[in-house]
Amino acid sequence: MKAVRYEGVRKISVSDYPKPKLASPTDAILKVTTSGISGSDLHMYDGRTELKQGTVVDMRGWAHTKAVRRSSCSFPLPTSII
Repeated sequence: MKAVRYEGVRKISVSDYPKPKLASPTDAILKVTTSGISGSDLHMYDGRTELKQGTVVDMRGWAHTKAVRRSSCSFPLPTSII
């Protein structure tokens, strides 16, 4: 899978990471199809607040469910999530 990492002021990268696995009854795996940076993330991106280099950043996005633990899910697969 791919993840967006903070590499420094005004620098981000897309890196490969292992595919996630369902580990607990409340887990879900999402396939992100569209993503963007939020206003609060811009503080770190512009260097106004600190963030450790290499941190995977949490972007806002549009996703579809790929897998869920049935005990924690009442909606059908796939379902779009914003």
